[in-house]
Amino acid sequence: EHTINDTAIDLIDQGLIYLDNELYSQAAQLFLEALTLNAPILDFNYFLTLDFNNTGTRDELYNSFLYLADENSTYLAHFYLGIMDYQLENYNLALNRFLEYQKFTSNDFNSNIGLGNIYFNQELWMDALFYYYRGIKHKPKNLTANLQLAQTLLNLHEYNDAIDILDNIKNIYSNNYNIYYNLSLCYFKLNQFDLAIERINQAILLNTESAEAYFHLGLCYNNKNIYKQSLEAFKKAIKINPYNGMAHFELAKIYQLILKNDLAITHYNIANKTIDNADLNYNLGILYYENNQYLESISPLKKYLIINMDDWDTLAILGEIFFATNRFPEASDIYLRLIDQFPDKVDYYYQLAESYFKVNNYSYAIEQYKQALVFDEENYDILLKLGVI
Repeated sequence: EHTINDTAIDLIDQGLIYLDNELYSQAAQLFLEALTLNAPILDFNYFLTLDFNNTGTRDELYNSFLYLADENSTYLAHFYLGIMDYQLENYNLALNRFLEYQKFTSNDFNSNIGLGNIYFNQELWMDALFYYYRGIKHKPKNLTANLQLAQTLLNLHEYNDAIDILDNIKNIYSNNYNIYYNLSLCYFKLNQFDLAIERINQAILLNTESAEAYFHLGLCYNNKNIYKQSLEAFKKAIKINPYNGMAHFELAKIYQLILKNDLAITHYNIANKTIDNADLNYNLGILYYENNQYLESISPLKKYLIINMDDWDTLAILGEIFFATNRFPEASDIYLRLIDQFPDKVDYYYQLAESYFKVNNYSYAIEQYKQALVFDEENYDILLKLGVI
């Protein structure tokens, strides 16, 4: 028996044949005819997968739809224009086309999902939510639309609502990896780590090669302070995807916690090749500093301080490192900044004076030693240094 889905696919296939033969207007008419059937198989994702061949063919077909839309021959042309703009990530143009299409058919599932996706990509979560709900009202069991709706609710921190959506479709699509993965994300955000672990393990059973799932499993165990299982999960994520920077980062943090500093440094450095993370740079820099590897500590600490300019304790550590590595002008600059922030801190005046002294800038050194004596009149080391000068 020839179903409505079969008829719709036949029309699309015939339209693609016309495209191959450069019969653009005829192809456009067949595509429009397929759209009028409202065939269940022609959902938004199906339209996105349509391959309009090369750029020249696409442009010719686009112009055919544009002619039909501009001549008011059919409002349906706006939908295909929206699809073609969406495929090229011209989201604002696609948005306008779908909205124009909706002036004639606001209850259309596909255009509502398209609008939801556009707003989702623009991180306009409330607008996305509106169109997903409106679309799902007409196809409540559509998997892709429900997943997008759940992810939108997740981004709005409406975790329980997202769980309700996912549990409903789980009863229909019981073997879908994305359902269990997103359920785990929700439970994780609710600090329900046992349920998060249960759901992510179900996801892993459905996709044993998912690096993101093992990474998330590692985070779940980490939050329960179960470091052995956490290490195993992060290692598995890295085995599947050796360039997973966040997995290397989390693995390094655990190694640092259990005092395996060499392994921590190794994985921080690997992570640093693919991600730019202030905490990573801080942890790596401090590990080098604690290991007396001063030269290696400079670069990550400088990167960290670019983001965290008001972390005065770390700035003081960098000043100490510059002094220890004979980079006295840079040490001086740091101590001047610290004195500007903490004018009563005698140690900073002393270190600044020492930095000047090391480069034979004795007049500046004397000035700073004397300033230090204002706060510590009987400091023998300072008095001795002044006597030497």
